[in-house]
Amino acid sequence: MGNVTCSTVISKLGFECYPMSDTLLRVISPFTYYDDCEQISVFVQEMSGQYRVTDYCDTLMNIESRGIHLTKKKIDLIRSSLASQGISLNDSGEISAWADESSVGQVTANVIRGGILASAQTADWYAEVKDDKFEKCVISYLKSAGLGKRLALKEKVKGISGHNITVPLTLRNESRLIPPKRGFTVSLASSKGWNTAHSTVGKIVDLSQVVPDINNRFVIVDSDGLTPELQQLSLLFNDTARVLPFHTRDSWIESLVA
Repeated sequence: MGNVTCSTVISKLGFECYPMSDTLLRVISPFTYYDDCEQISVFVQEMSGQYRVTDYCDTLMNIESRGIHLTKKKIDLIRSSLASQGISLNDSGEISAWADESSVGQVTANVIRGGILASAQTADWYAEVKDDKFEKCVISYLKSAGLGKRLALKEKVKGISGHNITVPLTLRNESRLIPPKRGFTVSLASSKGWNTAHSTVGKIVDLSQVVPDINNRFVIVDSDGLTPELQQLSLLFNDTARVLPFHTRDSWIESLVA
């Protein structure tokens, strides 16, 4: 690979480096992707005296492996951020850049930085995924508790405002004379947790005439190990809904299904 080997320019970065062939190096940085322990690595390939540095789509594949659906809009946002750093994201999903022998070390560092930047940009998108995962976890638990036949998902109920509110969880009673219980989920583990909590309060207030009994309005909260936050949530939903911490579900499941 010309004069650019693991023992020269690349090693000065302080990264691990492994020759893959006479013209290809793999460089592994100490940095990891967002909310993941996988180290960011790139490949440096000599091509006609120039050097192409690429992540071989690893960054986007890592993002998708965490459940994030990369729409064209999201990819364009990532591409724009990378372009500001002189790095490209091609239609195949590769983060890459070209270098000559004098700049290959710096360009390698830039492409690795691009992986960090792209991954960090997904923080809010990942928060949405975590919210969704918690809701699915709650649904799975309620079904395992034998509530499958009584459980309805994402029903639309018209509120005081005239808008249709999507209610994630509806627990119907075996008797049609007894009104159903309407429930929501809030995950404080995500960066949008409190935003979700406040918007949920608004939705429940909007449903207060349709569901007048507070015992029929509940919020299941992912708050394991977050005692102060749980107290704040209880105050937030005071006189609005029952707050049910998911980590203490064994203590409230019987009263919920009654």
